[in-house]
Amino acid sequence: MEAGRPVDILLVGDGPERASLETLAGQLGVSVNFYGACYDETVLADLIYGADLTVSPGKIGLTVIHSLSYGTPAITHDNLDEQMPEVEAIIPGVTGALFRQNDARALATCIDDWLSSGRDRATVRLACRSVVEDVWNPATQRDLIDRAVSELVKRKMA
Repeated sequence: MEAGRPVDILLVGDGPERASLETLAGQLGVSVNFYGACYDETVLADLIYGADLTVSPGKIGLTVIHSLSYGTPAITHDNLDEQMPEVEAIIPGVTGALFRQNDARALATCIDDWLSSGRDRATVRLACRSVVEDVWNPATQRDLIDRAVSELVKRKMA
């Protein structure tokens, strides 16, 4: 990052772009640990819990719930028209942050701002887990869906 903050990047996952990303990282001199695909929840728990942030520059979807469940805040882009509903679990400054979509400098600034903010890690972990426990859990989501469907039925019956 041009601002001079060294960061350790752990990229978990695999796919058709991995080779080009490894090449690009080498060309740019960016140190990235390409972990590869991982479907072992015990391993993922350790990786996510041990991270300062989960960064997903594209649609974050259930990745944010996974990250917050382990107490790790998440960063993603701010174009809500191109996000999944779970992005609402990110409370800026509390459970993560949003950056201007397709703006690498804005992403770098967002990461730097979060890492240099001095937020208490225990407080952040609690806030992240609370959002999942209070709102983004199966029971609450079922209730919200039931209410939405009931409202639609009431409107059609009226």
